[in-house]
Amino acid sequence: MNLLNTEFGRFLWRVFIIVIFLGIMFLIIKSAMASWKRTEKVLSMMDEVIEGLVVLVIFCVIMANDASTVIGWVTTPLMWIINLIKTFFREVLGIPL
Repeated sequence: MNLLNTEFGRFLWRVFIIVIFLGIMFLIIKSAMASWKRTEKVLSMMDEVIEGLVVLVIFCVIMANDASTVIGWVTTPLMWIINLIKTFFREVLGIPL
């Protein structure tokens, strides 16, 4: 049985994602406060506001889908990059992997 499909697995997945989300938002708020102190202009904080909105949208998309789906989204490009690097080593450099 897949751990991510059990109730406990879903709970752990959501706790993990929420902790990551809160950590990222804390860092964005900290950066916005540093921008405010440095320039004392509201417009200097706009990039942090946009970053926060993007992180919020990504968080909502991740929470709306199963953990296995999200992990598939992440591993597919990573495996493509790893295979690309392995092919480069094998065919261009002649290093067998």
